[in-house]
Amino acid sequence: MRIIKVIGLHNTGKTTAVENIIKYIKKENLTVSSIKDIHQDNFTMEKEGSNSQRHLKASQSYVFARGKKETYLVWNKQLNLSEMLTHIDTDWLIIEGMKEEKLPTIIAAKQSSDIDGLLDENVIAITGAFSETTTEYKGIPVINAITDIDKLGNLILNKINNTLPKINIKFNGKDVPINKWVEQVSFDLIVSFCKNLKGYKIGDEIEIKIKETMQNGNNNPKNTPWQFS
Repeated sequence: MRIIKVIGLHNTGKTTAVENIIKYIKKENLTVSSIKDIHQDNFTMEKEGSNSQRHLKASQSYVFARGKKETYLVWNKQLNLSEMLTHIDTDWLIIEGMKEEKLPTIIAAKQSSDIDGLLDENVIAITGAFSETTTEYKGIPVINAITDIDKLGNLILNKINNTLPKINIKFNGKDVPINKWVEQVSFDLIVSFCKNLKGYKIGDEIEIKIKETMQNGNNNPKNTPWQFS
């Protein structure tokens, strides 16, 4: 999965940029999903007193609200990005907001003062009304997400590789499906371990093979040889 986020101050064109990026990616025959981060303390998709809200209040957990055209799964808490990723399986994920996440970023801005506080090494482009008078800012391309979406979309597709690590797990040669959260946790644990081994370099392909040897029908492994490459 490849992920990009669009951030910016209020009314700088974030949602318009996200909408047009999604349309561009779909035009390339790729699947895409999105996350809208909402900062209103009292925001809810539920109507006060609705039957589904009564379910939610009673369970203090989560509830499916199924209609004829849409189905919602509502949690009684805020999920973090890793938790949301367990429910997403598309080629691309576009996030509006989540400034704290270290992900490839597009800034939507009206003027330069909207940009400086958001700039970091993850920013690949700037859009919004600022793009009507400027084509580059501090070495970063400034591209209009409305009038020049092909240029912005092409930059995104060519600039961003897999944002999430790819982990392949096999049992006796057969692939084992794992969700995105497990994949991320597995990657973090393995890389943290390998960083302490001589010869490891960031970006190396790591291969781990484990064989459990049973003795006298005992289900407890006698030894566990590891092979790294």
